[in-house]
Amino acid sequence: MIRLKKCSLIWLTLLLLLIATAVNAAEKNFVEIDIYSVNDFHGHLRAEAADPGIAVLSGVINELMKQNPVGSLLLGGGDMFSGTIDANEYQGLPVVTAMNKMGFSANTAGNHIFDYPLDVIKRQAAAANFPILGANIV
Repeated sequence: MIRLKKCSLIWLTLLLLLIATAVNAAEKNFVEIDIYSVNDFHGHLRAEAADPGIAVLSGVINELMKQNPVGSLLLGGGDMFSGTIDANEYQGLPVVTAMNKMGFSANTAGNHIFDYPLDVIKRQAAAANFPILGANIV
């Protein structure tokens, strides 16, 4: 009887060690996520008055993203492509190019994206290295 209890205790200990090993192997390393969002940029590529321009914006974003290069996410909240002569003259494409270089992960289709005809919006989307997201658009 004592031998059976001793044997059972050994098997139970081995089983618990196997379970503990499996649990430790299943643990994942977590990554802290930093989300940076820019919206209502309205094509202000040049620094004018209160608008810092794309160079300053890009510099600030780059510095922030260097702090967490694996877990940083840059998103556009819409109304990025139109609003200045620089953006409007070239149908928002200079802003798309700047956003590509900055590493945007996605952009929302704000109401001002529809300042352009559908064929222009398709060109903007084709030039973007990020998806242009939208909901409730008919």
